[in-house]
Amino acid sequence: MRVPTRPPLPSIYPPSVRRNSPKSFLPPDLTREKITPSMADFVRGGDRWSQQQQQQQYSLEDRPVPHQIIKAVTAVTAGGSLLLLSGLILTGTVIGLTVATPLLVIFSPVLVPAAIAVALLAAGFVTSGGFGVAALSVLSWMYRYTTGKRPMGADGIDQARAKISSKARELKDSAQQRVEQATS
Repeated sequence: MRVPTRPPLPSIYPPSVRRNSPKSFLPPDLTREKITPSMADFVRGGDRWSQQQQQQQYSLEDRPVPHQIIKAVTAVTAGGSLLLLSGLILTGTVIGLTVATPLLVIFSPVLVPAAIAVALLAAGFVTSGGFGVAALSVLSWMYRYTTGKRPMGADGIDQARAKISSKARELKDSAQQRVEQATS
């Protein structure tokens, strides 16, 4: 009686896989059930036609699509332009500092106090403008509140007023009770 060395493969595998080839070509952790037909063809060097077909298929899938090429060219062009522009700006800044530094040193006794005065004036104008806008918005809100148009936040003010008046009543009542207790 003869014992087969390995079981026959199912019929779903192509003939190149069903051929009896040495098992030593397969890695030890792979069994025949884990190997797909395309992997088995690759491991055993099976059909050349199916390998060529797979290579053709992979080469068609790996080709970039025309819109991907256009995106890449656009990105490279924009990135290169921006890089060139940043380099030119850096060069201009260095040249400007090189030219302006001696002038700033010569005129610094006049320029520094003038710059401080201009900064203080600008800060004063900005601050007064900000306070003016705040005052106008508060006056506008108060006008809308007093005329009954219920501006935003009016509910919070009404709640605060109610809490304050209830606490004042409680304080008044407790003071009257203490006065009555003291007199009786």
